[in-house]
Amino acid sequence: MPPERPTPATSRPVVRDVRRRLVVLGTRPERDHAEWEELRARLDAVDAADRGRAWREASVLVDLTFRQRPTRSYKQLRQIRERRVEHGAADAFDRFWQECRRALAPYTLTPHGYSLALDSRDPDALWRAVADLTAHFGELGHPVLVNSGTLLGLVRDGTVLGHDDDVDLMVVLGRDDSPDAAGAAREWRDLRAHAAEAGLLDREFERRRPGHCRVVTADGLKIDLFPAWQGGDRMFVWPHTYGEVAAADVLPPEQRRIGTQGPVVLLPRRPELLLEANYGPGWREPDPTYRFDWDRAHERFAGFLAHLGSRRGAGAGS
Repeated sequence: MPPERPTPATSRPVVRDVRRRLVVLGTRPERDHAEWEELRARLDAVDAADRGRAWREASVLVDLTFRQRPTRSYKQLRQIRERRVEHGAADAFDRFWQECRRALAPYTLTPHGYSLALDSRDPDALWRAVADLTAHFGELGHPVLVNSGTLLGLVRDGTVLGHDDDVDLMVVLGRDDSPDAAGAAREWRDLRAHAAEAGLLDREFERRRPGHCRVVTADGLKIDLFPAWQGGDRMFVWPHTYGEVAAADVLPPEQRRIGTQGPVVLLPRRPELLLEANYGPGWREPDPTYRFDWDRAHERFAGFLAHLGSRRGAGAGS
């Protein structure tokens, strides 16, 4: 006679106890892997049919608290948000996300995995690094504008996105009216070579990401540089804007001082147009689980990428 199967745990008391344990763990700086395994085992013992929203949220919080299973956790966060939004409860997800931020602090979770959150960094040092890069490339005749997530934070929230983990900038190249952006690709290769020789670039990132490049500051801040150029009267910004925005709505850039005595940075003239091209019409609504459509970008910028010697551009994430 086969042994009897153990009775599956009931979700509600398990979730309640796990949540209680997480509150206590939140007061302690250290994280013991054995504790994660114990809490994980308790949740996994719950019958699959009994794993509702409360169980899923507790499961994510356990993994975030111990910074485990980043890819799975990010996917689950997206699913939780989609269901909440679908049922008209986006504010409930926002409250849950704040729990997640407290569990993660001082780190964050992005498509890249776990890393130090921008709101855990020294803001003065961050903006000084941006100003230094702006000055460096400006001396070479290339304006550097705030871009993507960093632009989104400044326009929507007045500061960087606290849950982001890097700074995004665009480097404006010369005008290129060719249909396949051959001139822009050649200029971008040359400019990257110059930056690499100057010791500015992350060489490992260079080998993996032909479309854009990365600077890592002495304190570990990651700054991603994306190429941009004018073609005809339109603007092209790898990887999100392929002529949808008029060049006159981006250039010449406008200056913005950070704070009252901080450095001056450059913004597009009408940043909301680039933000819509990048994030869609819902860009004003916060979405910490946003994921960029890289496949579409690879298709649209195929000519530019081919001249860079790459069939694919940057990897997942934004």
